[in-house]
Amino acid sequence: MTSCRPIRKNPVAWFTAIRREGFLDRAANLARNHPVNPNTLLKAAEDTRESHPDFALDVASSAIRWIVEGYEMGAPEAAAAWMLLRGIAEPLGRLPEWHHRLRSTPSPV
Repeated sequence: MTSCRPIRKNPVAWFTAIRREGFLDRAANLARNHPVNPNTLLKAAEDTRESHPDFALDVASSAIRWIVEGYEMGAPEAAAAWMLLRGIAEPLGRLPEWHHRLRSTPSPV
């Protein structure tokens, strides 16, 4: 990936393609740095929570970041995103880390 221009046009397609090819570290990095649809990220997290829990945690947290930053999503979907993140983080012993991160995230209001 030599240019960010194509990624900015369709980060969901790039995320999906990179993930499908197995480059999970690159897919997670893209999700952290480009506004990928949170629903796409949450589906990826759900699909990989058993096989690649660190990746699942990373993309679930990116989904929550994009929700907090203003991606249009209803309260029930946002609550489900948090529950998914919690369900992934807790068995990994990383729930306190995510509580702290979420509490320190500035409100978009």
